[in-house]
Amino acid sequence: MANKEQRFSFPIPVTKTSLTNLVPTTTFFFYITISGVGYDYGAQPDNEPRFVADIDSVVYNGAELFDLFENFQPLESVFNDLKQLADE
Repeated sequence: MANKEQRFSFPIPVTKTSLTNLVPTTTFFFYITISGVGYDYGAQPDNEPRFVADIDSVVYNGAELFDLFENFQPLESVFNDLKQLADE
């Protein structure tokens, strides 16, 4: 059982990095907002994570994208990366 439970919500910028005249250039596109619940389990054995996060919302411009990330195969790796970031 978790010692502490905390809701979270944070924006993530979606950008593209490219080389222009051999200079790295980052282009900003938009923000997506990730929301969910984080759990703190306190001190754990080495093989167990201390923090766990459950993402329950991915929003872009008012549109809910959670089901798209969860069920669309090409976006599965992106969704897994987002879940991993939330756990850190």
